[in-house]
Amino acid sequence: MNTLLKEPLRGEVIFQGKPSILGGLIARLKGHKYRITSRNIEIRTGVINGTVDNVELWRIRDVRFLPSVVGGCVNFGTIVIFLDDESYYSEHRLHGIGRNVFEKLENFVREIKTEGENEK
Repeated sequence: MNTLLKEPLRGEVIFQGKPSILGGLIARLKGHKYRITSRNIEIRTGVINGTVDNVELWRIRDVRFLPSVVGGCVNFGTIVIFLDDESYYSEHRLHGIGRNVFEKLENFVREIKTEGENEK
């Protein structure tokens, strides 16, 4: 279920759900679920003994979109997130996500970086 919601405390939800079968069949089978908001990304993995990673957008250095072989024709692929924090995982991959979600995420990351630069 992919939804577009508004939550004042956690930010605007731009994606919530499982990876698309077109671009993330293996991730879907592994139980991956994503929640992407204007402030953070929550990545849930695993079916039984799952883990939850929470990435604040201000920690993101770069965001890239890699179209999948099957999903590339319909704008689905993998979003790769590169983090500034080297003591943590330096990158995360969100499989089976639409390009429109990537573009919104990229805009939110750019806005947060601009806000941070203006505060300095």
